[in-house]
Amino acid sequence: IFESTAAILLFNTIKKSNPKAKFVYRVSDSLDILKVHPSVIEYEREITPSFDLISVPSKPLLLRFPDGNTSLQHHGINKMAFSQSHKKPLIFNKFQKNIVFVGNSFIDQNFVIIASELFSQIGFHLIGPISLDFSCENIILHGEMPFVDTVPFIFYADVGLQIRRMEVGLETLSDSLKILQYTWCRLPIIAPFGINSSRNHILNYYYDNHESIRDVINAALIF
Repeated sequence: IFESTAAILLFNTIKKSNPKAKFVYRVSDSLDILKVHPSVIEYEREITPSFDLISVPSKPLLLRFPDGNTSLQHHGINKMAFSQSHKKPLIFNKFQKNIVFVGNSFIDQNFVIIASELFSQIGFHLIGPISLDFSCENIILHGEMPFVDTVPFIFYADVGLQIRRMEVGLETLSDSLKILQYTWCRLPIIAPFGINSSRNHILNYYYDNHESIRDVINAALIF
C-alpha cells in the first residue's frame, strides 16, 4: 500500500521485488497540495495504470485518475471516541457561542481576523500547530494536542471551520477527515467557495469579504 507522498518514486523498484503482490495507492492527499517536485506528479501519472486499486477519499480526486481501477473510499473516523461521555471545555463558558478549527496547515488567517472583530461574543478556538500574525481576546490558540483531547472541542462546538486558503487542490478537501468528524457531531461547517459539496451543512464564504463572512457565520449559527 502506497500513500500519496514522494515515496511513490519507489514503485518500480518494489514492483520488481514483489511482482506477485497486489499494489494499492491510497491518495489521502493530492500531491499538488503537498508541494512535491513536478517530476513526482508526472511519475504518478505514469504508474497509475499499474496499480491494482487506487483508493481516493473524495469525488474530485476520483476524477483525477480516469485511467486506473479507482474507487471512492471515504476516510474513517473513530466513532467510539466521539460516542463516549465528554466534559465541556471550561473555556467555552466564557463565550455565547464557540467555533472550532482543527488542522495544521493552510488556515485562512484573514477569516479569523475579520470574524473575531465582527463577533466579539464568539470564541474562536484554533487547535493545531498554528501561529498567527495577530491576537485578539476571543481567539484562543490551543496548540497541538492528542486526537482524543480534540474530541470535546468538536463535540461541544457550535460550528466547525474548514477555512483553508490554498492555491491548488482546495476542491479535494470536500470530504476531508475533519469534515467527517464535524459531520458526525452534526455541526454546520464553514468553508470557502472552492470546497464545494453536496452536503447541505457546508456553508461557503468569499475570501476577504466582510459581508460574506458575517452572513455565513450568522447562517451557520441558526442552521
